[in-house]
Amino acid sequence: MGANTLFKALVLLFLLSSFSFAANMSMPLQALNLFNDSKDSAFLLKLSQEMEAANATRSQADMEMFFSNRMLLVMGSFADAPEKAAFEAAKASYPMLANATPQPDSDLTLSKIESNAGDFSFIVLIGGPGQNRITKKAIKEKWLNETEDFYSGFVVQYGKTPSGVLIVAISDKRGYENAARESVQYSPLSAFMEPQYVPIAATGISVFLLALISIVRTIFEFKALEIGRKGKKVGDNALMVGPVNIKEAGAICGASLVLGISVSWQYFGPTTDFVFWTIINTIICLFAAILHEVSHRSLAAMFGMKVEYRFWKEGSLLTLVSSYLGNAFSVQGFLLEEIPENTAKWKIALMRIVGPLISTVTMVGFAIINLVFPNIVFQMIIATSALWAIAEVFPFNGLDGKDLKEWNIFVWLFTFCFVAAAYAVVTFVL
Repeated sequence: MGANTLFKALVLLFLLSSFSFAANMSMPLQALNLFNDSKDSAFLLKLSQEMEAANATRSQADMEMFFSNRMLLVMGSFADAPEKAAFEAAKASYPMLANATPQPDSDLTLSKIESNAGDFSFIVLIGGPGQNRITKKAIKEKWLNETEDFYSGFVVQYGKTPSGVLIVAISDKRGYENAARESVQYSPLSAFMEPQYVPIAATGISVFLLALISIVRTIFEFKALEIGRKGKKVGDNALMVGPVNIKEAGAICGASLVLGISVSWQYFGPTTDFVFWTIINTIICLFAAILHEVSHRSLAAMFGMKVEYRFWKEGSLLTLVSSYLGNAFSVQGFLLEEIPENTAKWKIALMRIVGPLISTVTMVGFAIINLVFPNIVFQMIIATSALWAIAEVFPFNGLDGKDLKEWNIFVWLFTFCFVAAAYAVVTFVL
């Protein structure tokens, strides 16, 4: 959504309180040169029926005062980067908008809207129900009862609050087609910070705990992720059915279930959708896990190594805890490998890092697809791939990043920065 699009939508509302479109639409439209097609005109006529029209024009100073005193602008906590950029660009291009100060989608703002404290003429919500808590509330309470695609596929919903104030929600398609982060409102971290910072803080806490585990186990001459691993070999106690190791398959399924539960809680919390999406996300995670592990195994076979996936209970518990805090993050399992002596370190590093790189490509690819064709399933694939990608590249004992760092610290640093940047943009920005 460009600056002009957002500005048009806001000025549209201002005009509806200033002109009689039904009586004389052409004059104000031509004067402002903002709207120039039949769809715009039809939408204006549709909206004009919802408001009393006044036969008067207003100066720029009046408009600035109007935006400052009569409009309540509510920015969603999880409004995406294009929506925020559009608003900032609109303010830069049209200084009168600088008088409109965004309010958070908090309970206090909701209380103002319900009581019309401040005597607003109209309320603008930026972000759909997946991004803005008040938009979600407005839809649930049927304050917003009209929907129309408006300018390049962006969605505008409008209606009236219980106090009779016009309310309009402006969002890209992802705000309606992607799921909200329901877990944030149940996170204990929400008592100390704004909702948009909870997922970042939850991720930071999880990284700290992973590092702490690595340090503690190193001090006691163990390696992180080696619960049940020390002294074990690939194939120990294997239960084979044809070419399939049933115990390894069980470990992959268990890790997928843990991640499926975590991602589902992250986006749906204790709602009626949680069980359904846990099933869907477990299947998604299973496919992601298989893709991730097959990439490891293919390189291992090429270089004469043996690998086996093992379930990690502590890492899985940390994944569940981090999801409860607001963002699923950790490692649910580890690779147990047998590497022939004198194997070049670059081969070990390549075998290790191919998994996170495949997951990163999947994450970025579906993020791009979700920008154009937003869908909850794509969103879940992104979340799953993102976790598989980033958690493994940290240079902690037992993780893929450790072997890459031991081979070449500069290659590891470049890979880590690339994967971390992609993860941050996809998870916290887009």
